[in-house]
Amino acid sequence: MGVVIIIVASRGSSALPAQRTATGNTPSFSEELSSHVAEKRTSGLSRVQSTTMPSVALRSSPSQPPFGTSTAVCSPLTTLPNGTQVQMRCWEEGNAPVEADDPSKPGPISRKWFYVTIATGEHTGWSGYVHADLVKEQIDETPRCTKAIMDAYPMGDSHPAPPIRLVFKIVGTCTTTGGTLTAQSSGFAPGGEYAIGAAYPDGSTYPLPQRFYTVNSDGSVNWHCPTQMREDGHKAYLSTVPENMCRTRGCALSGTEMGTGDQVTVDCVTNGARTTNGQDNSPVDDGNPSLASSTRWYRGHRNGQTGFISEVWIAAQHRGLGLPLC
Repeated sequence: MGVVIIIVASRGSSALPAQRTATGNTPSFSEELSSHVAEKRTSGLSRVQSTTMPSVALRSSPSQPPFGTSTAVCSPLTTLPNGTQVQMRCWEEGNAPVEADDPSKPGPISRKWFYVTIATGEHTGWSGYVHADLVKEQIDETPRCTKAIMDAYPMGDSHPAPPIRLVFKIVGTCTTTGGTLTAQSSGFAPGGEYAIGAAYPDGSTYPLPQRFYTVNSDGSVNWHCPTQMREDGHKAYLSTVPENMCRTRGCALSGTEMGTGDQVTVDCVTNGARTTNGQDNSPVDDGNPSLASSTRWYRGHRNGQTGFISEVWIAAQHRGLGLPLC
C-alpha cells in the first residue's frame, strides 16, 4: 500500500515544508518509517502461542477433524506448550478451524497453515502443520509448500531414535554346577512372547521342556538350557557287587570315589543290574546323544581296592574294549 504525503506551505514560507521536530513520544515520519521496516522479519525462529489453550497442536495435514470427531488423517502428531520455538518452512491453504483462537478478532478465520519444524523442547526436529493464527513472530515472505521442501523436512520425527539393541549372551559352561547354561539379556519388549528352539549339530531337534516364554518387565528373558551332560551330584565308585544304590546298601568301597577325568584300571567284564545316566521318569533327555543305559559292568582297581563299576560311567570312547568275562 503506497503512502500519500500532502505538503502544505505555510503563508510567508517557501514551497518546501519546514522540518518538524519530534517532541515527547510523537515520532517523526522518518522514525515511523524506520520502525515499520525494522519489524519485517526474514529469518529467525518463531513461536507457537494460543490465547485460549496451554498448548498448540502439531498436525499431519493443514486441517482439523470435524468438531466432535476423531480421525488419524489430521489428528495431532503431538502438542507443543505455548512458547515453543519453531522454524517456519512454508505455508499451505487448508480448512479453517471450527473456532477462532481469539474470538475477539473480527472477520473470517484464516485458512492458512504453516508447515514448521520444532526447534526447542521434547520433540525438537519434528515437523508438521500449525494454524497460522497460532504462530507468532512470523517470518515474512515464507514460501508456499513444495515437494522439495516437504522432502527436505519429513513429517513427524525426522530423526527417530535408534532401535534398542537386543542383547543376548550365553554364559556358563558344560561343567558348571547343575550343568545349566544361562543368558544375560536386555532390550526385549516387556510382556512380549519369545520362543526357544535348539538343535543338534546334525540339524535334528533337541527336546526342551518348554518352547514359549514371556519377556520380563525390564526387557530381560529368563533363558536357560540344560547341557547334554552334567556332573552328577554323587560321584561314581567301585562296589563289591555289580548293582546300583550300593552307597545306601553298604556295598560301596570307601575311598574309590571318582569324578569326570579320574582314571580306573579295569581287567574284565560281567553282567549286572541295568544302569542309566538319564532320567527314566521323564522324556526330556530321550533325544540326548550322550544318553546311555547298560547291564555291563567292569571290574576295576583303584587305590588298592577291587570292585565293579557300570560301563555307563565310563567315557564313551573307552567302552566295549573286548575285555574277557570276569
